[in-house]
Amino acid sequence: MGGAGVPGAPGTPRVELQRGGTAAAVSWSSPTDDGGCRLDGYIVEYRAETATRWTRVSDDPARDLDLVVRNLQSDTVYEFRVAAKNKAGVGAFSPSAKPSKAADEPAGNTVCLLHIYHLLRGSASLC
Repeated sequence: MGGAGVPGAPGTPRVELQRGGTAAAVSWSSPTDDGGCRLDGYIVEYRAETATRWTRVSDDPARDLDLVVRNLQSDTVYEFRVAAKNKAGVGAFSPSAKPSKAADEPAGNTVCLLHIYHLLRGSASLC
């Protein structure tokens, strides 16, 4: 008899760098295969483009399909990936997002982005 399996990989993350260059809003889509049971959350990791090791954003899985990664170094190129977790374990990681450079100011026209203040509370506001 088969029990639950680990979930499939989520969609490739989308990354929007935020003004100031030290934070990035990361969002993704849920996996098409949940492994046969409810998802417990998502593991989000990032690394500098030149690094070999990934850093987990939080010890606790993200509950939503987006979050803000803070404390990035400006003028550093980062990539991000996401894996879904259920009671059977952590599934495969998504393909990593194209490397994104944190910069002091966005290039070109400044666009007002959706700024997420309290992801766990589900509140957001437009800047």
